[in-house]
Amino acid sequence: MKITELDGLEKTPSPILYGVEIDGECFTPPPGLEQIGLLWKGEGPDQIDDDLVDTIIAFGLSGVDVVLEVRPGDSVDHAYLLTLAGNAGFSIAAIPPNSEDDVDGWQTHCCAFARAFLTTPNFAKSLYPVSGYLSYLIAEFFAGADALAPNDPYTIERFVEATPVEWSDQCKAQMRAAMSDTLGGDDQLEKYLGALITSLFEEAEKFVLEAAGTPEA
Repeated sequence: MKITELDGLEKTPSPILYGVEIDGECFTPPPGLEQIGLLWKGEGPDQIDDDLVDTIIAFGLSGVDVVLEVRPGDSVDHAYLLTLAGNAGFSIAAIPPNSEDDVDGWQTHCCAFARAFLTTPNFAKSLYPVSGYLSYLIAEFFAGADALAPNDPYTIERFVEATPVEWSDQCKAQMRAAMSDTLGGDDQLEKYLGALITSLFEEAEKFVLEAAGTPEA
């Protein structure tokens, strides 16, 4: 689907749309649209297309959850995209390939995004599949779980149902190695995951205290 096909619609064809190409302008999402996956378009690795930026901002301001989708063959600057997404408030996905020929390109993107995620501040949205894999690692390290089934529609449709288990397992192993190498070893990776849990608990406690009107100790 192309973004101009949504222009002027009285109702979205589906509340969730993925793989939407930017071929022009559409600044008003159709009623009922909840989430949209927009395919990367740019003049270079760190030069995102103007129409894509405008669409991300317009749809985001309209309350649509925006995911910027990076294909295996796309040339992007991973840290640049995370910084941009952190400032503009959208999610990013390194979407899996349709062909085995593109598996290496997908896994390269996933590893690069994993490294960038560890070193780029102010990114608070989802980074598929890195965010989900971090959740899995937390469960593995601290709860002894050997599986963590995703429950959000985007991950299920775009990754679980579209990716052979062999490709997924290879990608997970490579992301883990990339994160461990970036942080300085498995011990440092475990410490990082522990710090994530601590931060989540602190934010949850702060929220509860504020909601109850109780001053922090």
